[in-house]
Amino acid sequence: MQTTTLAPRSPALPHIVIKPALVVGFALLTALCAQIQIPLPGGVPMTLQTLAVATCALCIGGSLGTMSMMLYVMMGVAGFGVFANGSGGVDVVFDATGGYILGFILSQPVAGALTRRWRDASGRLTWNRMCLIALAVHAIIFAIGVPWLKIATGMQVTSALFHGCVIFIPGMAIKILASSQIASVTGQARE
Repeated sequence: MQTTTLAPRSPALPHIVIKPALVVGFALLTALCAQIQIPLPGGVPMTLQTLAVATCALCIGGSLGTMSMMLYVMMGVAGFGVFANGSGGVDVVFDATGGYILGFILSQPVAGALTRRWRDASGRLTWNRMCLIALAVHAIIFAIGVPWLKIATGMQVTSALFHGCVIFIPGMAIKILASSQIASVTGQARE
């Protein structure tokens, strides 16, 4: 009887497979989270998009995160219903929520830079620093989204701030904590 010894498999898939899969995966996760709505007082629902965007930044880093969010936006612009309420098309990017969507992309390189800067001696981020990076992601999204909302709708500044940011602060705090916890359990970006 003859026995054959099989060569051991590599425990990790090659980066040529993993990286594109992560880019596509986080774009699809963001699309899924856009459809999950939580009603808030005042009639403007909160979605879980920014949870996916912050988790993307923490788990795959600024470069891949930027590619992922660009893919997400391109899918929406192409007409796929990946934005909130299953909407898609170029008009969504230019309406009242367009600034937030642009912020998804622009927040990723900043998160990547903070990730590189704030690693400890072992190359890891502390949980507190992950929370600060997730806060920065949200701050960038709102810093672009609120002025865009004001211009697109003609709202007064105070109204745009309230309806475009303030009412989302409690949910944002929860999403910051959740994205940091997800990243600490599943793995941090190796930016």
